Amino acid sequence: MSEAGLQRLSLVVACAAALAAGITLGLQGPLQEETGAVMSAKARTSAPANAGADARDWDARSPRNEARLERRVIAKCDDESLWAWLLVPTDELGTLDIVIDELIDRKRWDALQHLMVMEKSTERDGALRHVYGRLAEKDPWKAYELWQENGDTLGSNSDIAFHYMIQAAAAVSAERLIEVLGEAWKNEKAYTADPKYPPDFDFRKLLDFLSKHDDRTMSGSDSALFEWAKRSPVAAAEWFRSSQSWDSTDPADQVQLYRTVALTSLEESHMGSTLSNISADLDHLDIWATIALSSQGKPDPSLLRSARIVGGENRYLERTLAETRFKETLDPSWKEIPKAERMRAKAAVEEAWRKEIVGPTHDRARARWAEMVNRAWDD
Repeated sequence: MSEAGLQRLSLVVACAAALAAGITLGLQGPLQEETGAVMSAKARTSAPANAGADARDWDARSPRNEARLERRVIAKCDDESLWAWLLVPTDELGTLDIVIDELIDRKRWDALQHLMVMEKSTERDGALRHVYGRLAEKDPWKAYELWQENGDTLGSNSDIAFHYMIQAAAAVSAERLIEVLGEAWKNEKAYTADPKYPPDFDFRKLLDFLSKHDDRTMSGSDSALFEWAKRSPVAAAEWFRSSQSWDSTDPADQVQLYRTVALTSLEESHMGSTLSNISADLDHLDIWATIALSSQGKPDPSLLRSARIVGGENRYLERTLAETRFKETLDPSWKEIPKAERMRAKAAVEEAWRKEIVGPTHDRARARWAEMVNRAWDD
């Protein structure tokens, strides 16, 4: 190890040694002012009966309490020790997070500047990534300005930060989000985000942009299409059908889009054609049976309404009821469906079950299920 590395390590060891005494004293009475480092208190389970108020309330088995104590102790470390801590390999990620939080509280954005001028190393890059991400969570636009000035230095260590920048940009406009994505993609990474779009967001502009850059995507970009479908189902479905990239869409996403539209209150005169725009190439899928797989055995009134419009109500009800085969009770919402439709669905489930699985055990299970359904529908 280099002389500088040994010096850094000695600081950490000294800090940890001081903490060993500090934690012990902290469990025997109020936390000592002179405590100057951090180590785990996982081995401690309770304080002596004559301990101070802090210790009597302490349960070291609680991750929350352990983190609180570690933070109070880390606050006693000097800056040099904390910087050294970041540059020593460790598996104690929870403690490392607390060290980063402490440095940010002390130095704010200067903490990032300090790391940017440090000698590059795996540990330095890891610390830079987490500090930049934590600061971006607090102020994504300042983080974006810093990226524009220091992108070469920050490089691929900016992925956490861009998560928050993308969220912030989506909350402004499609234009702003496209701008930020263009910067993010300079690292040739996909970015995960769960943005909240404003009421006037231009989904068409964003999706046009994303469809032309399908090799560099924002993970979660399908959520933009789904959100648009909730707000403007006809426009979203028409865009989807006319888009150059629709034919390469994952069938699961296509079914999700279909389901999203089916859940809306779109008037009947438009619902059928809108759903057809989405499902035209899904003939190989039993789409209403597929949608029912996520029903947990509870029929949804909006989905059933849409299924009736396109003639899929029987498959939807059959497969939704099939999801109850190993349940103890039926959801009361089944009673809202006409009894003739319910009984038709029950007969279809029993027949399919009889053909799919043969044997005395399954015969008994089928009989138990039929009895449970009859009891629930005894009206």
